[in-house]
Amino acid sequence: MHPVRTSRGNHGIHGIHGRAAASRTVNRQEAEFTPAAAAWLATSVCSVYSVVSSSFTRILRVPWSLTRFCSLWLLRFRICFGFRVSSFGAAGLRAPCWQLTLLLVSLSSGLVRARDSGPAQPSRAAKARAAYENALSRFHQEPQSTEAAWQFARTCFDLADFAANKAQRARIARQGIAAGRHAAALNPNSAPAHYYIGMDMGQLARTKTFGALRLVRLMRTQFEKARSLDENFDDAGPDRNLGLLYRDAPSFLSIGNRAKARRHLERAVALAPVYPENRLDLIGSLLKWGKRKEARHELQLLEATWPEAHKKFAGPRWAASWSDWNRRLEQDQQRLNPQ
Repeated sequence: MHPVRTSRGNHGIHGIHGRAAASRTVNRQEAEFTPAAAAWLATSVCSVYSVVSSSFTRILRVPWSLTRFCSLWLLRFRICFGFRVSSFGAAGLRAPCWQLTLLLVSLSSGLVRARDSGPAQPSRAAKARAAYENALSRFHQEPQSTEAAWQFARTCFDLADFAANKAQRARIARQGIAAGRHAAALNPNSAPAHYYIGMDMGQLARTKTFGALRLVRLMRTQFEKARSLDENFDDAGPDRNLGLLYRDAPSFLSIGNRAKARRHLERAVALAPVYPENRLDLIGSLLKWGKRKEARHELQLLEATWPEAHKKFAGPRWAASWSDWNRRLEQDQQRLNPQ
């Protein structure tokens, strides 16, 4: 199993509560303006869609042109008309346009990673398709096998990344979710079953807009269940995914929580310190939070374990992962140890 980049997401999706009040006091600084409220809602959806699409998958990548367009449009609207959403929703949440713009830009630039390109891409897609077909055949032959079911769910997650369109991705993701749920029904104590239900939900979320808003809490539930059953699975995958989920989900509308994010990311490092993905995610988070000294310390530990990681995670199945890890290591070194 390749490492998970939920950046990705979560790759977060969250519910939207409350409705616009019937009227608002209009003055020079603050006014009710229905298009502005609509823009606030639309850009919020774009932001959480970006989070889910990039936080929960190892190589799930989505174009950020939509969120970029919406954020730039909203900034232009703010400059030209001077309106801001004053109290959208029953809770009276203030959402100035400039804050939303910064949120979307940070989500888009910080979470979305470039997809690997070049000759290796068709080869990876072909391998994912072959693994999917083999797992599907086994699943049909062994319908009462928990392992056959969750292994098929895993290959659905991998194959969905190479889907040609949203409809195909959604179909594959639903197959994976169904297989994972079948595995969980056969054995409720199967950590992989719950883990890959959450992973395939992340793939499905990539195909949704408003329909994806409810998925983030379902994903969190599945990862928490997997963690309670086997926190070491996929090199501390449950804690790693939960950490990214809490880190990247908006805190004012969803489940974003820096303290929880750090706790889960540090736990993932403690459980699997040699696995590069865990410490790279922690370093990236510390930099995101402005804790350069702690990030530099973690970078030194990562560099010390790098040779051991090369020995432990060797072979063709890790080639794509090493391409990503080497690139991220170089970026962190440049940021923390500038020449």
